[in-house]
Amino acid sequence: MENFRKCVLKVCSRVFSRDYSTKRWKYKKSVILQDEERVTVDKYRIAGPKEYRVYAWGLSETGALGVSRNLWQHKQANAAFVQHPTRHSFATSHDVQDVACGYGFSLFRTKEVKGIQLFGCGINTDCQVGFHKHGGVTNRPMELMIYPAPIELPRVTEKEKTRIKNMDAGRAHAILLSETGEVFAMGNNSYGQLGRESVEGEDYMKSHIIHRFKIPEETVVNVCCGQDHSMFITQSGKVFSCGWGADGQTGNGTYDTSGRVTQALGDIKDEKIVKLTCAADCVLALNAKGEVFGWGNTEYGQLSNVGGSVQQINTPVRLSTLAGLGKITDIAAGGSYCLVLNGKNFFSLRL
Repeated sequence: MENFRKCVLKVCSRVFSRDYSTKRWKYKKSVILQDEERVTVDKYRIAGPKEYRVYAWGLSETGALGVSRNLWQHKQANAAFVQHPTRHSFATSHDVQDVACGYGFSLFRTKEVKGIQLFGCGINTDCQVGFHKHGGVTNRPMELMIYPAPIELPRVTEKEKTRIKNMDAGRAHAILLSETGEVFAMGNNSYGQLGRESVEGEDYMKSHIIHRFKIPEETVVNVCCGQDHSMFITQSGKVFSCGWGADGQTGNGTYDTSGRVTQALGDIKDEKIVKLTCAADCVLALNAKGEVFGWGNTEYGQLSNVGGSVQQINTPVRLSTLAGLGKITDIAAGGSYCLVLNGKNFFSLRL
């Protein structure tokens, strides 16, 4: 299940909250770029048994799929959408190990050892895929990238080599985790989702800050992004969070918004959490025993109505309604629904 997630580039479902040009949507979708008779069967070499293939589909107008090699190709009428899973050419020249999809942008983590390991494409109005500039006399920042471009991370010394092992993306921000447990946060910080207090009027295209930090006395082993908040799992199984908390999605017992990284307590205080999932403002957590916890927005019954008539839960609670399903092996949280897997079947949580 995890390997499949790494191989699939899921973009189109996460662009609904971003602003972008829709002037080419008027074109009919009768001309499909991936018509079977136009697909060459010998275009790519056969992948080895230990290699990942990357496939992309959905809305490509924002550049989030990274399938266009040049502006002419990107502006074609039939290039606004990729309607079928299509093998990504970037992965044939780069050993892609992981992908992360935000709202209209994507990140690619490669196996590159000597050069740059991280690449990004799509909407870049807040430097969520790094700072890039146009060439020539304008030298102005690039707000849209149509093909994966390298992302340079800050270094303490010239010889320092940072290896990213995990990453996730929100609406307009991205969180990266290095092999040493250090966090790199970039993009929009209007709600403190980068782990630093927001600065009123900050121009992210000009500041292009990549915030680098560690959680004191803890080692972060995994990261997860909601729409405008971020979460961190530590080696001891604790959960920390920051950012937008109006729906209780930070899980710290308040509905406050803050750039201060704090621990989520409630029913997960003494649990070893091994996985977090969140696509918007509803969060699921899985512990080592296969039990599920949830918090955040539950107005659509995403958390199986554990709060009764309450639609926002600001403290993690155990989802006791799942007890009859046995040990849960995987979880997924969408914007208005949640899914759990018990090793045999998927179950949906919503009204």
